[in-house]
Amino acid sequence: WYRKSAEQGDEFGQNKLGWCYEVGAGVKRDMTEAVYWYRKSAEQGNANAQNDLGWHYYSGYEKDMTEAVYWYRKSAEQGNAQGQNFLGMFYETGTGVEKDLNQAVYWYRKSAEQGNAPAQASLDRLLKG
Repeated sequence: WYRKSAEQGDEFGQNKLGWCYEVGAGVKRDMTEAVYWYRKSAEQGNANAQNDLGWHYYSGYEKDMTEAVYWYRKSAEQGNAQGQNFLGMFYETGTGVEKDLNQAVYWYRKSAEQGNAPAQASLDRLLKG
């Protein structure tokens, strides 16, 4: 059903089909297919798919920090707490962006306000400095 939905252009179905390929749920695990479907969904504005693409480029399946920052920022700007947390981490460490602790605090705070525990811990650590 995810495939039917995805092939009809539904961004939710595309993201879920990407996840199926990433983890091998009901299909053979295939990162190329996962990224293909994540990208289709992300390009339609799906914040979860944007976050998933950010993870793909950050985690090493196809390491590219410029792409990781691009997709995490898209996700974060739409209010995705995970994307906000990762963007905060990137600013804190200077990963793919110029190190900027003010931006790190900004993005950690956005994520923390949504209940993201890692962002809350990072924000606490930075603010206690």
